[in-house]
Amino acid sequence: MDYRLVFDATPAPYLLLAPDTPRFTIVGVNDAYLAATGTRREIIVGQGLFEVFPDNPNDPTATGVSDLRASLERALRDRQPDVMGLQKYDIPLRDEPGGFEIRYWSPINTPVAGADGAIVHIIHRVEDVTDFVRAQRNVEQVEKLADRREAEVLRSTAALKDANRQLKDVSERLAELNALQAAQAQARLSFAMNAAGMGEVILDPVTDRAVHSPGLARLLGYPPDVVLTREQIRDGVHPDDRDLVASHRDAALAGPGEQFDMEHRVLWPDGTVRWLDNRGRVTRNADGRAVEVTAVFMDITERKKAEEQQQQLLAELNHRMKNTLATVMAISGQTRRGAVDPETFGRTFEARIGALSNAHDLLTAGSWDGASLADVVGRTLAPYASDDDDGPPRVTIGGPAIRLSPNAAVTMNMAIHELATNAAKYGALSARGGRLEVRWRLDGSGSPPRLDLTWIETGGPAVTPPQRRGFGSRLIAEGLGRELGGNVNLMFPPAGVQCEIQLPLSRKVSLG
Repeated sequence: MDYRLVFDATPAPYLLLAPDTPRFTIVGVNDAYLAATGTRREIIVGQGLFEVFPDNPNDPTATGVSDLRASLERALRDRQPDVMGLQKYDIPLRDEPGGFEIRYWSPINTPVAGADGAIVHIIHRVEDVTDFVRAQRNVEQVEKLADRREAEVLRSTAALKDANRQLKDVSERLAELNALQAAQAQARLSFAMNAAGMGEVILDPVTDRAVHSPGLARLLGYPPDVVLTREQIRDGVHPDDRDLVASHRDAALAGPGEQFDMEHRVLWPDGTVRWLDNRGRVTRNADGRAVEVTAVFMDITERKKAEEQQQQLLAELNHRMKNTLATVMAISGQTRRGAVDPETFGRTFEARIGALSNAHDLLTAGSWDGASLADVVGRTLAPYASDDDDGPPRVTIGGPAIRLSPNAAVTMNMAIHELATNAAKYGALSARGGRLEVRWRLDGSGSPPRLDLTWIETGGPAVTPPQRRGFGSRLIAEGLGRELGGNVNLMFPPAGVQCEIQLPLSRKVSLG
């Protein structure tokens, strides 16, 4: 058999790499990979993988080379396929020296052992998921992406049809070989499919008998040496997808087409749920009746997870944008009502938006999983902490580890900002000898337990109670009360402003 024909006809992009770490020389490439990367076989074969595909020098955050190298080394070390999931790896533009095209991939690296057990090659399979990532970032392009996806499916179907036709020719040639040669060829073909993580089943629709490869058993959660019955193969389909698979199969058998393609879930005996891509061909006799169905399966669980994560990220981004816009509008309205002239409004509004931006920077650094109370307080008060005196620190903060949810972190940041702004204008932070102490502790006497935070200013000008309640005071009292269910006691003794904040522990304010 000329396995080069099968390799080149496969619609999925593949590279065959030598295990010569750290170079990983390219020893083989199929046409699908050349088309996906826009390069030529004579340019890349014989070259090191990372010599041909280096990191984009224009992207200081690029980690494509290091991530891919680590995956290849894990595959060599563990002697198991290594699934990388979503990876950003820009591709050099061949007609524009020094230029790169932003691309996203879903790679799988599979080690191939020789007869002596040593790793002789690594199969590097990728799937271009750039369009899905771009769709996440630009919702308006979803419809156009769907059109391109449909075109890709049509091209993939045509490529699969050609590949199946070549496989049929290979099968016909195998029939002409003697029994030993046929067994050896089948063993090599099975090895290639197993190494690529694929499974195959051949079904006789008349007798309902099925023959499958060891790879299919693995894809359904069984050891590769298990011979599955037709009922076990059917029962392996997830219960929620069985009607869909059955109707798709019946439609394919009814004809008149030859190719079919679908995605569905499978349920392993241990309860694990996986996604499979099911592509196949229906062979018909002269009367058009289906006499054989050949289906090839590939695990696409990681791709499905990546798509689901993209949708979740898009929904979360939309939610956060709406919350941020609502907060900005509220700050603008409240600041406008309390401003005596446009200059005051502009200066105060800019400071409050800066505080909001500071909170967002802190949350972004933590992937919007929340922030610690110490970071929120410390970051807001950092501009006031320095002092030229040799005395005690100007700002002192401390308390147990407390974790704030994203919304709670924004609310607390705005409250601390308002207290610090007033202290810098009129209170302890406006005087050279002024001091500020912010402490918090846990009070476990109640149910639920409570966080007590105290703000104490000393050494500043004598304090007189304000004649009216401004936006800052309302934000501190009402914001913390509404968002976190807390109580606020803002006091103005002559020695310095004091503020007591009591917050019940909850999912928004927790130990951590």
